[in-house]
Amino acid sequence: IATEDGSRGERGVVTEPFDAWLKSDPSGELEFFACGPMGMLRVIGERAIAGGWKAWLSLDRHMGCGVGACLTCVQKIRTPDGGWTWQRVCREGPVFESREIVWEEE
Repeated sequence: IATEDGSRGERGVVTEPFDAWLKSDPSGELEFFACGPMGMLRVIGERAIAGGWKAWLSLDRHMGCGVGACLTCVQKIRTPDGGWTWQRVCREGPVFESREIVWEEE
């Protein structure tokens, strides 16, 4: 547990204790599961990829209709051929593996 003000658990953003834990050299097959702000999910995903682990990230997108018709919740997702496509978070998600996600600055 981490809170920015230190009122519970570690003080700071959750990625700081996560990075400290990763530096302790965890062993075994690891998989991460996370939900939260996109910036945090990106950090978790990048750390998992760097360590050769999977991270399953639950994306939080605005969903206008919740059935896939309005396309307000789309996310760029990698395709097997090296390209990308839009996928609806409300229908094909909300959980994607970190290697699938194309982050905005890419």
